[in-house]
Amino acid sequence: MTFIDKLGRWEGMIFGFILGIAAATVGSMAYNEINGLLRVNHLKRSLHNNQLDEIATLMEEELATATSAMKDGVPLELSHYLALQYMPRLYAHHMDYAYTLLRNGEISRFNALRRTTQFLTYNLAHRDLSELDLRATNFSGSELTGTNFSDCNLSDVNFWLAEMPRANLKNAEVNRTSFNHTVLSSAILTGIHGEDASFEEAVLVDASMTQLDELTHANFAGAELAQANLSSSKFPSARFDGADFTLASAVASDFGDVESMDDVNLTGANLSAARIEPDKLERAWFVNTDGLPSATAAALRSRGGVSRPEDVLEMVDPRIIAGFRAQIEEDNLIRPQDREDVLLTMLQEYYLN
Repeated sequence: MTFIDKLGRWEGMIFGFILGIAAATVGSMAYNEINGLLRVNHLKRSLHNNQLDEIATLMEEELATATSAMKDGVPLELSHYLALQYMPRLYAHHMDYAYTLLRNGEISRFNALRRTTQFLTYNLAHRDLSELDLRATNFSGSELTGTNFSDCNLSDVNFWLAEMPRANLKNAEVNRTSFNHTVLSSAILTGIHGEDASFEEAVLVDASMTQLDELTHANFAGAELAQANLSSSKFPSARFDGADFTLASAVASDFGDVESMDDVNLTGANLSAARIEPDKLERAWFVNTDGLPSATAAALRSRGGVSRPEDVLEMVDPRIIAGFRAQIEEDNLIRPQDREDVLLTMLQEYYLN
């Protein structure tokens, strides 16, 4: 075979190889686009990325012109368009972008976005964030109604003041997670685990908190746990000072190893088969509490506990009681027959605080 023949053969092989690679690439791009895997094709993505500076400059110029026009007192039509039509779509885009960052694990960029646009309420309600590593994410003040955080790593996450009713946190890891002042009504917290999570003054009304075996050193001080389900859960080294368990179900729960449960409201709670250590509770209000052994109830009363509302009259300074009575009698909206009940309610709040 001559040199020319060999060269021709190699050229053919190389050309065929390049053609094959190109065909495979084009085929892959076409497949992704046909099957909806790429909703924006590669060419369009490239054009947009290359024109970013040009697009940004145009937007800045138009915005500057519109801002100057408002200083003259005569807004441009552009301003009406931006405010009434563009901004709602931009906000929706912003939330989608934030959600995509979380799905892609770009937590630092998400937190930077929060700092830059802290004037916005981040609405990620009903989004699926399950099974993600969201450590150290800042969700403070966010709208997270019905959001799915099941099986997530939520260690060091900040949920301060977030709205999270009906959120799903099943089996989430919550080391040092802050739920302080968070609304978690009707949320699912079954199986959450970790150390030093804080639910201080959180709203956990009707929340499901069953089967908690590995939640240690949690802080529930001042939390609203009315009608919550805490059955078959353990709370080693937890704090429940000032918590409200009104009508909560804590059947077979273990509060024996808590750090403290002072000033708790156990009105109407079901504590059947629950473990309670009276020396951990000062001034408990356990009116109409179910399932409490008589010996435990007696021990609680010896530590300032109240099992009948009228008993509080003997535990509060008479001068305080007289002051409350005077307030009630001066209020024309309170019927005379209701005054005693109102007094006991006011004394309950005073006694537990």
